[in-house]
Amino acid sequence: MYSEKIAEAANNWIEPVREFIIPLYADQWIPSHDFGHHYRVWKNACRLVDYQPGMGQFFYEELLIACLFHDIGMLYDPTEKHGYRSRILCEQFLKTRRDQLSFNPARLLEAIEYHDDKDYSTRIENNPVYQILCIADDIDAFGALGLYRYLEIYLLRGHTPDNLPALISGNAAGRFKKIMSQSEKLGSDMAGITQRYGRLQKLIMEDGFPESASTLVQWVSDKLVDPRISPWKFFRNYPGTVKNSRINFFLASIREEMEAIEAEGIWIFS
Repeated sequence: MYSEKIAEAANNWIEPVREFIIPLYADQWIPSHDFGHHYRVWKNACRLVDYQPGMGQFFYEELLIACLFHDIGMLYDPTEKHGYRSRILCEQFLKTRRDQLSFNPARLLEAIEYHDDKDYSTRIENNPVYQILCIADDIDAFGALGLYRYLEIYLLRGHTPDNLPALISGNAAGRFKKIMSQSEKLGSDMAGITQRYGRLQKLIMEDGFPESASTLVQWVSDKLVDPRISPWKFFRNYPGTVKNSRINFFLASIREEMEAIEAEGIWIFS
């Protein structure tokens, strides 16, 4: 039954949301949080909702819209407070779809606004849209793909390469701890999540590479972020050059993850 509800929500909302969102990216550069990220978060959420029955007739529509809008505010405010801007943009979208709206959007708007509160404020823990959105979003922060997303947004926020490894490691550890507290709901997915989390920590913290982690950060900054090069085209085509290097491991890992996601039929990148 839940799969039918997911399909119905997708049929009703993905294209209208996409038509509203894609033009917002026209004059902006933030590929780490493009429509592909939002869609992956939705697909992550789809793997979780089987464990969340009885959430109401329109729960899946609420969850989908929350997933597809949660980081849109980063186009205008790349700080940790971007959830508020995302909420405003979603409210603007919903006003254009009044005739299609059959539910109260209050809890999806609340979930969007507070999703990046990594203290996981208990005052909205009774909101199931918020709960699932947070886990689904945190899952996309792991692995080599997740590391690129961290690097891009933190560099855009003005952090320096030297302080980023510890900052990323600590943020990812907080996300993983929260996921572990919900592990009974994740079933077999937990093994893959743990593997991707371990890969991110290896890339950003482990000492067994000839280059430091800050060297990888600087390389991403020089090759991609500063010149504003599309990372997804770059990762597919850039050849490895240094055997056993941190940079090569990063490149090989991110290509492997991209291929695995594409093999599932998931639209990754806009």
